Amino acid sequence: MFISYSQDSDEHKQRVLELTEALRSDGVEAIVDQYVTAPSQGWARWMADELKAAQFVLVVASEAYRKKAEGEVPTGAGRGVKWESHLTVQDIYDADASNEKIIPILLDGIGDEAIPQVLRAWTYYRWPANSKELLRRLYNKPKVVPTPLGVPKKFD
Repeated sequence: MFISYSQDSDEHKQRVLELTEALRSDGVEAIVDQYVTAPSQGWARWMADELKAAQFVLVVASEAYRKKAEGEVPTGAGRGVKWESHLTVQDIYDADASNEKIIPILLDGIGDEAIPQVLRAWTYYRWPANSKELLRRLYNKPKVVPTPLGVPKKFD
């Protein structure tokens, strides 16, 4: 799993790291840029490689992330988010607007409007409030499993 986020503040970066560490403690192989000092292939290639390799991408939405993803910041600002969001949108486009990989996450205290418009059609989770639901999604373990089908009734 790759974690995509905007480096809004030191506090926000810390909350993203806590999310990543919590997922790892629950058995999810989560990666975040904070684990890497200087990738030999450069940051742009590193991001592209991680996004491609990931089974899931968690987009930690914030107002700053949305603005960067939607091009509402000056040229040169927010290049990491701009690049990652472009690649995730391309994944959805290539999948004929189907998306099982990109999952929006809202840290507690961040409003729904922070989710980039392109991701608003899909289920999102609040963290830590919906952490169990998120884990159920990641492990494909629904809360309710359908009853097995019985034998069809016979009619005269």
